[in-house]
Amino acid sequence: MRTWGMDGTFKVVPQWYQQLFTIHAFVAGKLVPAVYCLCTGKDIGTYGQSGSSGGRP
Repeated sequence: MRTWGMDGTFKVVPQWYQQLFTIHAFVAGKLVPAVYCLCTGKDIGTYGQSGSSGGRP
């Protein structure tokens, strides 16, 4: 994986969550979601917690 991007959206999350945070990567020439996280917060601490979990819930 050499090229990747991140995105966060707020309007399409289930109740009890505030944000869907995703990381996408190019695989075989296509941009695909590699990691996704339903977040209960929208502040910078939320991103740190998401990254430190190593993809585990």
